[in-house]
Amino acid sequence: MLRADEEFGFFREEIVSRFGIGDVRALQSTKRGFAADVKTTQVGDLLLIDVRADPLALERNALDIKRWERPWFSVGVTVSGTARIAQSDNTSGLQRGDLVLCDSAAPFRFDYLTPFRQLIVVVDRARMMERLPNASSVTGKSLHADRGVAALTSTFLQELANQSQRDALGANAALLATQALDLMVMSFGGSLDHSPSAANTQRARVKAFIEAHLDDPALSPDLIARHHRFSRRYLYRLFEEEPLGVAAFIRRRRLERCLLVLRDPGQLHRSISDVSGSVGFDDASHFSRDFKKAFGVSPREAREGAMTTRE
Repeated sequence: MLRADEEFGFFREEIVSRFGIGDVRALQSTKRGFAADVKTTQVGDLLLIDVRADPLALERNALDIKRWERPWFSVGVTVSGTARIAQSDNTSGLQRGDLVLCDSAAPFRFDYLTPFRQLIVVVDRARMMERLPNASSVTGKSLHADRGVAALTSTFLQELANQSQRDALGANAALLATQALDLMVMSFGGSLDHSPSAANTQRARVKAFIEAHLDDPALSPDLIARHHRFSRRYLYRLFEEEPLGVAAFIRRRRLERCLLVLRDPGQLHRSISDVSGSVGFDDASHFSRDFKKAFGVSPREAREGAMTTRE
């Protein structure tokens, strides 16, 4: 049990480890405690982070950027409270429902002026730049969610987070993630020229099936092809333009799911073998080798990082 004056320190370390933000400051006294909660869910290839906290300021500077290897874009939805963001040459106020695009590859500052709830949707930077080439020019500009596409996007993202936290999306998660990205791109002025074709839709369905069956050791290209009633050759062709083939994609998603759990301070009660087994790894030594090759640390080292954060 943390003492009241320790609560903010614990929250600060969690924000530093999750976002690579070096400067996290409470905007009021924390002697009597600091109310905060962070929930993380994965929907397709989107990471949804739901943050509730007392007033605070967050600032990410050039040194933080240099230390953090994988840049990302995020779309923030102000669910409640008021805030202010400054990035590039833009400074904007944020009210309930507002959207804002943020680029982790450039310095930024958030000031949450009241107790707040902020939903943060993290998108792969390369993917966002492909869909929204002018993304860097619109960071830090708030979109008021009182009408039009921005209103639809704000509502959709909030409900997507709510349902994902209830594990209610199932095999539809990947398709919903694609729809969410489409809405975010439209909101900030992007084009849907890259919206799913028939092949892209089939590939999204395959990815959704994979996400829903990561815990099945029998998950394989043959199983996927039989389930979707097309040939294994066609399945391989669907993934020809993807960074990873279908088998490598399955392995990568299993490893990423394990990494997410091992780094979660709330999952420290689970053994490493339990975590790896829950996503279909039945060979502990093979899992450890693949994990270290993918992330540069062993499963135990990843778990120790979560333990350090908790302490």
